[in-house]
Amino acid sequence: MRVSDQEANRLNVLKAIRRAEPVARSELAKLTGLSGATITDIVAELAGRNLLLEEKAPRGGMGRRR
Repeated sequence: MRVSDQEANRLNVLKAIRRAEPVARSELAKLTGLSGATITDIVAELAGRNLLLEEKAPRGGMGRRR
C-alpha cells in the first residue's frame, strides 16, 4: 500500500509534534523540512479533526523583531 505525499507529510508532522510537544509551527517547519504554508494547512486540518490542540503561546518578550 502506497502512502500519498500529503499523507506522508501529515504523518511527519504528527511524529514531530509527538517528539517535541509543545512545539511552534515555525519549529515544526524546521523539524520536518516542510514550508510554513504546508505546516499551517496540516495543523489547521488536524485541529479541525480534533487530532491536536492548538494554543497561543504567552507573550513574554517585546514582540516581533524588525
